[in-house]
Parts: sequence; C-alpha cells; structure tokens
Amino acid sequence: MRSSAAPIIPMNANTVTLPEVLGPAGYRTALVGKWHLSNADGPGDPLDRGFDSFYGTIRGAGSYWRPWSLRRSQEIIEHELSDDYYYTDAIGAEAAARVTALAEDEAPFFLYVAFTAPHWPLHAPEATIETYLERYEVGWEEIRYARYARQIALGLVDPEVWPLPDWEPRTGAWADADDKAWRARSMATYAARSSQP
Repeated sequence: MRSSAAPIIPMNANTVTLPEVLGPAGYRTALVGKWHLSNADGPGDPLDRGFDSFYGTIRGAGSYWRPWSLRRSQEIIEHELSDDYYYTDAIGAEAAARVTALAEDEAPFFLYVAFTAPHWPLHAPEATIETYLERYEVGWEEIRYARYARQIALGLVDPEVWPLPDWEPRTGAWADADDKAWRARSMATYAARSSQP
C-alpha cells in the first residue's frame, strides 16, 4: 500500500553527503532503513549519493508490516516479506548483518542506520504492546513523575540543577482526559515500536 505522505523535496545536488566524502577516502558505505531524502522515482537515490549498498525504503510513513518500496540496492523486494515481517526488527537484523559483512574487510566502513520507529503510523507487534499497556494505564502525570524519580535515583539527574519542568498546560490532566483506554494504548504502542519484551 502506498503512503499518502507528501512528496519529499530532494536533496540539493550541491549538498555533499558523508558517504560521498568517505567513499573516496577508502571507506565502504552502507545504508539500512529509511532514506527519506528523495522521491522514489527521482534523483537523490542513496546509491547515487555515495552509498555502496542500501536496504530500506525511500519514503516514510508506511506500514511496518508491508513497507511499500522496500529495496535491497535497486531491487524492489516486497515479494520477500513474510507474515511475521516487522520493519523495525528487519532494520536491526539487516544492520547487524551489514556490520558482520563489512567487518570481514580491512577497509574502514560507515553504516548509516535510520529506523522509522519514531514516526507515524503507530504499528507494533501486539504481544509487545501488551507488555507495556499496564504501565501506561496510570496516565501521563504518574509516568512523568516516576521517570524523573528514576533518573534521580540512577544519578542521571541532579534535581537541584535540573528540576522537573513545569507541566505543559495544553496537555491537561490525565483525570480529565477523554478515552483513556485509547490514549493508554497509543502510548504503549509508541513504546512498543522500537523495543522487544
């Protein structure tokens, strides 16, 4: 299924990418994940911008289960997708495989890994969502305070230097939120997109 996202304005031809600099210096270069810097059918393809290999999608905001335009270098490989395919896991597995392959050579390498997990749509494996659901049912204020207290306990935050910021008033109180079950599930799904139980 094609994404309804707006077209990407391709990178300026005068923009130099890091792999375009590293390649001539002897580096092997690879990209795994979303490129999102050119249109699927236009200039600016990662293989034209210094990458030796590419596994991923040109456009973002697509299905994590059936990402349209999934490619390995120039070949569309949507036909390789299985019923248990999940893009976040596939990006991680492919990145690990690329490191293994690139490390077999003595040449230095540059691997750019770009997950789609921080972005819409909210897709995650149901089993992973379930592991987070109870945590988010308590609401955003309690989650916020617990995270801040944990950062203090771990020594990551000095509350004298970094006090908890004021509450964003547009967010509103959890007690006043409508459709709490949907909101809790949305937060759990967001958390589940980039992690495994």
